[in-house]
Amino acid sequence: MKRQIAALAAVVLLLGMGGTQTVLAAQRAMVSRLAAVEDPAEGIAGGETTGASALGAAATAASAWRSARTAFASDAAASSAVPAVDAAIAALRAEREPARMRRAANEVTGALAPLFAAAGDSIPAEVYRLDYLGRSLTLDVHDANWARAVRDAASLQQTWSSLRPRVVSRAHGIAAAAEYDGAAHAIGSGVRARDAARTSAAAARSGDAVDHIEKLYSL
Repeated sequence: MKRQIAALAAVVLLLGMGGTQTVLAAQRAMVSRLAAVEDPAEGIAGGETTGASALGAAATAASAWRSARTAFASDAAASSAVPAVDAAIAALRAEREPARMRRAANEVTGALAPLFAAAGDSIPAEVYRLDYLGRSLTLDVHDANWARAVRDAASLQQTWSSLRPRVVSRAHGIAAAAEYDGAAHAIGSGVRARDAARTSAAAARSGDAVDHIEKLYSL
């Protein structure tokens, strides 16, 4: 993965400082700015943040995105993802109905996924996308939207197929991959059967498996 982008190089030059440590510090700062957008959106999407708190979290995510946006919009490698985040943030801010707000918040997390890689995060963008798709499937089941569930399950399988070889190549990756294999298989089975309980349980398992994959990249 290419960890340095033009915006980070510009930060180093503007500061008049060189070296790997400066670049890594700039990368960490940019990843933190994205996390400040993702964290409140994820709280809404997962149903942990509700009511007035959800409205506040949406405002927080929008404010954090305004702060982070300039660095990404000015970088050619990342700028193509910026309009999708803009649209997702606007949709989230416009929503008031709880179920639709959860969906809109999850779309924010999905739109953000490629930007983490552009910022130099060690966690692949596909990991963030799997997290988004697992939550999306939970919402699909809640809405009894099986047509979307079929699409989301197919996207999840495709994303996992792309990521899996990199996961198994890491220390403890074989066990983490096996865990996600089981969750992905259960999701496909649940969706094909239109079994709400089975699909919801499998989507929850996939979220736990994603957490374990994320930890592989901090070892």
